[in-house]
Amino acid sequence: MLFGRSKELKELEDQYSAAKNTITMLYGRKDIGKTSLIKEFLNGKTYIYYEAVLASEKEQYNLFYNTVNDKITTINDSGYGSLFEAILQMDKKVVLVIEEFQNIARYNKAFMNELVNTVSMDTNNQLTVILTSSSVNWIENNLVAAIGMNAMYISSFIKLKELNFVDTVKMFAKYDIMDAITVYAITGGVPGYLRNFSDKQSIKENICNSILNPCSNMSNAAYVFLKDELREISTYSTILKALAEGRYKLNDLYTYTEFGRDKISVYMKNLMGLELIEKMFSYDVNDKVNTKKGMYKIKTGYMEFYYKFIYPNQTDMNMLSAQEFYDKHIDSNMQEFISEAFIKVCTEYLELLASIRQLPLETVARKSRWWGKNGNIDIIFEGEDGKCLAGKCNCTEDAMKYSDYEDLVECMKLAKIEPEYIYLFSKGTFGARLQELAKSDKRVALISIDDF
Repeated sequence: MLFGRSKELKELEDQYSAAKNTITMLYGRKDIGKTSLIKEFLNGKTYIYYEAVLASEKEQYNLFYNTVNDKITTINDSGYGSLFEAILQMDKKVVLVIEEFQNIARYNKAFMNELVNTVSMDTNNQLTVILTSSSVNWIENNLVAAIGMNAMYISSFIKLKELNFVDTVKMFAKYDIMDAITVYAITGGVPGYLRNFSDKQSIKENICNSILNPCSNMSNAAYVFLKDELREISTYSTILKALAEGRYKLNDLYTYTEFGRDKISVYMKNLMGLELIEKMFSYDVNDKVNTKKGMYKIKTGYMEFYYKFIYPNQTDMNMLSAQEFYDKHIDSNMQEFISEAFIKVCTEYLELLASIRQLPLETVARKSRWWGKNGNIDIIFEGEDGKCLAGKCNCTEDAMKYSDYEDLVECMKLAKIEPEYIYLFSKGTFGARLQELAKSDKRVALISIDDF
């Protein structure tokens, strides 16, 4: 079953239903689910499907020709243009899918020219072209330079992103909420990673079988992803390990890695271009004295899991059984690891409430967080009218205490914000004093994972 792609599927159907030939650019990181979406879309349609590999121009053309020739036996073999025209004549409505099309477009300038010439033809038949790419950085920063004016003929850009928590819950219906959050934290909502987990197994069994097993698909997925996209993997791995261990500021990274400042800035830019890390800015207030400056964090769940648990303990990965490795390195640190995902899930919960107008804020114009030198505000929602909601999330303790609320209040003073609403989230229960506070102070809402 295809989860979480109804919007993208509808957009593809809209392009297919258009009264003209169209080109759609479908892109997103590796394992994000492009092929699964396309298979769903192609059901019941006439199509040609081709995945472009890394090959010489001649070999690429021959491979594409053979794919077309499997369905169209009589072809005028005089270049891509003749193949495109032959595909157009297959049926009244036909779909052409070229996966990883950058493997052609990067090296063959005529390819896009011939495709655009075919799409521009006025014929009785209709051609829907879908070009896909896993190279997000190339699509967003180099595509126009590579294909020039042909970019103007692209009818639609669809970027596939990670699935949200609601979709993860649907995929793991037998799990309780905390187990679903754990899977969400590890996989980051990447469909290709989620497929390796099963709600018929415990979290430990899934990790041991799908990640710690050297024969599994995910055991080395993070390293392979970097190797496919970057050079100097040792340098990038050192930076990612430092980030996974909580060295979020540039100065901390400089001190730990001992790389030159100019050098590390280039590497950070490249990692952000691949959407592996992100720069986090604290909620903008006039008083910066108590506020941490911009920080860098690993953006993808499995990349952080790999560099937090596996990369620094590779020796034990080789010498211990999967169960022994889990017990030694992962078990006691799992709650801390999923705390960031828990904040993300709580944020999604508030976004869902806002979408059905069940949030006290009339509108949500801005979402942010605040990182202080002595504490954080996990969630800040601000409405167009200036009214504010602040939230704190407890994922490490069985019960949220009144002292957690006091910490939040102190952070709000330091951040110089006065929220009209305070939401406290806990993976478990709430202390008696907090429950009394919520009864007496209508600004305060207590949300446990059972409410999810």
